[in-house]
Amino acid sequence: MKKTIYNWEKSVRKMSDKITKRTRENFFEAFRKIYKEKQIYNISIMEICKIAGYSRTTFYEYFDDIYDLLNEYEDIVIDEFMLEMEPYIIFEKKLDELEIMIKEGFPHAYLKCSDNMDLFLAKEGDSMFSSKLCERLKMRFNEALGRQGSGYMYLLEYTFYALISLLHIWNSQGRPIEIDKLMIPVLDGVRSGQKIVMESK
Repeated sequence: MKKTIYNWEKSVRKMSDKITKRTRENFFEAFRKIYKEKQIYNISIMEICKIAGYSRTTFYEYFDDIYDLLNEYEDIVIDEFMLEMEPYIIFEKKLDELEIMIKEGFPHAYLKCSDNMDLFLAKEGDSMFSSKLCERLKMRFNEALGRQGSGYMYLLEYTFYALISLLHIWNSQGRPIEIDKLMIPVLDGVRSGQKIVMESK
């Protein structure tokens, strides 16, 4: 009898978790559709609820406000991007691996996550998204490469902010060149930066 009750409670809990996950995803998808057309300050909770098919009460069960939803959605997108980057992050504490990780990993991860990345890196996208993404990249690459001299953190700062700035421009111009070619000026900077950092050790 106890086992039956336990299994029933477990099933109910699993069902509840699935409903919660699906509800959040529906809110994110509704927000995404509107965010393609409007800037954040022109979006209302009522609009999101109408497209998602829920009441305002349900919205507030999951989020404090629109900015809370935006922040959580951005975190999910960055998690997905970092997951795609992970196979290209080499833990050998060698600075010259940075070029390989940028050249191969960044285009792969970006194109895999391009629908959401394009959304947040568009001209009207959230500027905080770029900062959050840069911080996550710097943190992960720092773990992989270790301390590489006094100029190393400056190199990471330059590399990731340069990449994301270029992607902003690239998207706003309708992707006029292949992403691999877009990497060239950044990789040139990385090579020069690597040399400076190595000399400062």
